[in-house]
Amino acid sequence: MKHFMPSWRLRAAVAARRGKVPAAILGAWITIGSFIYRAYGYSWSEAIMLALYLTSPKSALLFTKLYEGIGIGVILGTVAHILIENSLLKYNPAELAREAARKAKNPIVVIGYTHLGARLVSHLKEKKIPYVLVEEDPKPIEKLLRAAEPVIVGDPTDPETLKEAKVNEAKAVIITLDDTEKTLLITKRTRDINKKCILIARCFHDELTEVLEKLGANLVVSSSKTAMKYIAQELKL
Repeated sequence: MKHFMPSWRLRAAVAARRGKVPAAILGAWITIGSFIYRAYGYSWSEAIMLALYLTSPKSALLFTKLYEGIGIGVILGTVAHILIENSLLKYNPAELAREAARKAKNPIVVIGYTHLGARLVSHLKEKKIPYVLVEEDPKPIEKLLRAAEPVIVGDPTDPETLKEAKVNEAKAVIITLDDTEKTLLITKRTRDINKKCILIARCFHDELTEVLEKLGANLVVSSSKTAMKYIAQELKL
């Protein structure tokens, strides 16, 4: 399944979301205008046409002058807002990446752009598997952001960040952080949000494996255990 969405579509989606308020104001303005023109005796079709500025009123009422004057400002303001928002998005790659993350369906969520996290992201991209990356520091992921990859820049210990990363509908969540304390907290909060996903946690301390499993991890990967596994395989132990 292809997870990539063209940047122009992402910009359009973000601009549409941000333009909901001015669009609602414009819609309310036209609706009010239609009702008032109808109250002045125009038919509904005429009232709507007048409210949309597609025709001119038969008589120059005070209301029509006010409506025309203020309405032009409302329309121009709405159009300007949408155009400015769309232009600003070109200089805000994090917002486009966030929108790409919102569009991900049943993704694999990778938490932390560590060496392991980077390898996982590269593998998922290569296999065209839907994913979302959560990383607190934007510097190491600048290329991913500019490419509008599905990335959430935020604190992975924050439940709202996890929800925005689609953890609630994730097939799997893989925690690759080097910080044990954060890993424990994220494991607990991830399992609180999603009871069914596969939850894999990386841990450098073998003694915490049981703790992470009790918090909900299906698999705990420790560096020493992984190293021992490959050494044993190589030596045929």
